[in-house]
Amino acid sequence: MKRLRFFVQPFVPPIEAPQFYINGDLMKIVNQFKYLGSTLTPICSLDMEIQTRINLASAAFGRLRTRVFLNNDHKNGTKTAVYLAVCISTLVYASETWTPCRRHIEMLENVHTRCLKRIFGISWEDRVTHEELYRRSNTTIEAMLAKRHLRWLGHVIRMPDHRLPRQILYERLSHGNSSAGGQKRDIRTTLKLF
Repeated sequence: MKRLRFFVQPFVPPIEAPQFYINGDLMKIVNQFKYLGSTLTPICSLDMEIQTRINLASAAFGRLRTRVFLNNDHKNGTKTAVYLAVCISTLVYASETWTPCRRHIEMLENVHTRCLKRIFGISWEDRVTHEELYRRSNTTIEAMLAKRHLRWLGHVIRMPDHRLPRQILYERLSHGNSSAGGQKRDIRTTLKLF
């Protein structure tokens, strides 16, 4: 017969959430909200943000599909330029501070590949590799993300020491302990990957 073991935690009173009022109205506490076009969550997960970006870029592509991308009067170079200016800029909006995992980059690359195939009129029967598609469009999502991260990093490094973004970039854990298990990815780790 197995012995059951119990662990009794000491009673800790629940911490009340702070209450903020604006013009006499109480602000609600929410799990996510949009700020400057980005979806922010308490756990800083990119899943919802990536899905929102994919939906917005797909909608932009759909609105331009018949007039631009499927129009045979336009050259492929023109179609690609419009795609990069409208759809890709929507897809990677505010990506400078993202800390994407491999699965996030793959999700973005899948959308990019699907759109490029429609622009160039390529079906699965044509057996065109993804590398060939990227060569024709002259870009990959991973390369764009790396370029945006490095450009943002250059801005932060040139900031004076008293600016908050620079302090956060160079900060270390001054007191307390790291949480057990794998640490959440931060911007420094992401930049090392590129």
